[in-house]
Amino acid sequence: MAISSGLHLVSFNRHRRRPRMWGAVIRLAATILLVTRTALADSTLSIKVAGDDIAMPHRARQPGQCEPCAPPTRPGDTIIEYVAHGRARRDRGAMSIVLDTDANKIDFICHATRLYSEVAYPVQYDRLLKSDYQRSVGALADYQVASPATKTPAQVKQWKTVVFETTVVNGLRSQYGVRIAVADAVADADSPLLVLQKIAHEILQHGHGWSRFIPFTDGLPIVWEERERQPETEFVYREEVLKIEQGELGASIFQVPGGYTKVKFDAECMPAR
Repeated sequence: MAISSGLHLVSFNRHRRRPRMWGAVIRLAATILLVTRTALADSTLSIKVAGDDIAMPHRARQPGQCEPCAPPTRPGDTIIEYVAHGRARRDRGAMSIVLDTDANKIDFICHATRLYSEVAYPVQYDRLLKSDYQRSVGALADYQVASPATKTPAQVKQWKTVVFETTVVNGLRSQYGVRIAVADAVADADSPLLVLQKIAHEILQHGHGWSRFIPFTDGLPIVWEERERQPETEFVYREEVLKIEQGELGASIFQVPGGYTKVKFDAECMPAR
């Protein structure tokens, strides 16, 4: 009986409550829009490099050939990354790498020399190789998964992430333990920052790296860790986000500065990492 009376009361007051209900719906929609805008905002990431450097120091091979725009990464280096819809930029020292998926290009910019190189996106890595020798070792350098990959949720500092872990090995007996933690709710979900990281890795590996095994297609890489295992030691390369700031970014951040000269891409002159 009490249930029946309650139902009649709801029916009787239906028209009277409608304005109040519509107000609640509007407030809810506004809240969702605000949260969505916050989640999809442009972002600036501050990243710290930790661990031993895997890359060997670069030297000019002959007089007249270029010195690298930036030296190899070292523990304690700071990297700044900028994220916007369809665009990403990575700054380390005098070197900037900018990916613009709408313009189908990636620019490697050296501020020290005011030179830049443009590479078509998606990248055709074979076209970046400069010798038959580099092409001939491609099959040996190609990585394969050596242990089952895992993908698990994890908390990294204040960010909820999904962590991908596996071990990869190639025909040259190079073996890496890989750990990539990605968050997808702190910036524009369509930002190509993870794609930019994959491109940098593949260029470093002459197009025969292991980044194709990473199952994520978007989101922000919070941790990027590579452990090169050797019989008596282990070299570690690790990048970890320290801070994320959100706010609108100007279009000029993702453009080549005026007055810079375009040159042919050379991975030794314009290092990807």
